[in-house]
Amino acid sequence: MKIIQEQLKNGLNVFLVPRREATSVAVELKVKAGSLNEEEGKEGLAHFLEHMAFKGTEKWPSALKLATALDNIGAVYNAYTDKEKTAYWIKTAPEYWDFSLEVLSQMLNHALLKEEEVNKERGVIIEELNMYEDLPMDKVEDLFEEQLLGKNPLGRAIIGKKETILALKRRDFLDFKKRWYCGERMSLAVVGKIENPREVFQEIKALFAQVRRGEEKNPPVTPRPQNKEIHWQVKKTQQTHFEIGFLTVPYADKKRPVASILGTIMGGGMSSRLWREIREKRGWAYYVYSFQRSYSEGGFIAVKAGVKKDRAQEAIDLVKKEFLAIKENLDKEEVARAKRLRRGRFLIKMEDPVNLASLLNDNWLFLGKTKGIDQVLEEIDAVSFSQIRRFAEEFVSPSFFRGAVIGPKD
Repeated sequence: MKIIQEQLKNGLNVFLVPRREATSVAVELKVKAGSLNEEEGKEGLAHFLEHMAFKGTEKWPSALKLATALDNIGAVYNAYTDKEKTAYWIKTAPEYWDFSLEVLSQMLNHALLKEEEVNKERGVIIEELNMYEDLPMDKVEDLFEEQLLGKNPLGRAIIGKKETILALKRRDFLDFKKRWYCGERMSLAVVGKIENPREVFQEIKALFAQVRRGEEKNPPVTPRPQNKEIHWQVKKTQQTHFEIGFLTVPYADKKRPVASILGTIMGGGMSSRLWREIREKRGWAYYVYSFQRSYSEGGFIAVKAGVKKDRAQEAIDLVKKEFLAIKENLDKEEVARAKRLRRGRFLIKMEDPVNLASLLNDNWLFLGKTKGIDQVLEEIDAVSFSQIRRFAEEFVSPSFFRGAVIGPKD
């Protein structure tokens, strides 16, 4: 796979990945700015700003006109906000790659951010927040991250709070963009059926040259788990949802692939330990899985499940027991199987050009280097049985677990 990388004079990083066999082109613009970058009292601003990018630009001055222009070419498009990043992406038929770039340029450089649209979008975001409150499977994630990472910008909910959403003004969006949306904090990837990479780069140069330089450092945030092991939100639900886990390593740590394989052994796929123990052997849950997540200042492995209301505490205890036991009963074939699973699912995921664009942008913004498919596969292959054992010895301990639960109690 050929990866072409260049940078504009303003610091904006650019990846071009021609794929002759592709039937589409994906363009992703990623900004190293998210909820972590918000000031106190402005919680939810980064996510709100992402919404506002779709509410009209100079060329397409309303949400309807912008959406109609994209729908008219059959585009698939979206955006998302995370703790440390915000991403905007468009996927189209190959002949519309230049149109995708123009739209993203308009959203970045020429968003109108009209006060009346801000006021209307408040209601949308508050309804989104209300929706999550009614979805314990999603809400428990926010409770868990606060429990494990702490009551700080890293641990707080990305969507913000009703009172801060209601208080945000147009000036807040302009100030946030001016401070954090600058060239050195951005990466743009174009992946798919690219016939002339030089033409694509020249178009990017013309459309994004006005992005200003600037490299303000992120505020340092250290994960600080809450003293209480489990936060239980008592609520009338049909099943109890929980998430439990422990701190591991940040994004740049060389042991991150080891954490990923350990998480896969425990709850990745229908042959994993926790799927077998909680769903297949006991029939307590419909869903149970584990995952690994990393930020610049820390990371974690977590298990998430929705279980029978009268089995929640037993299921939590079983998760802890299985993690602690792995230090003694880890099996070499189990490790090999987990590596094959991670490898296969990663390759399937990378078939989508949007996912490859995201991978390249993430690794540039958070590692400062180009790392593509081959490098990730090499990292997976290099994980050894002994590394997983040592990792478990270092990070898995009864006192390290933190969790959140939503459901009835007693």
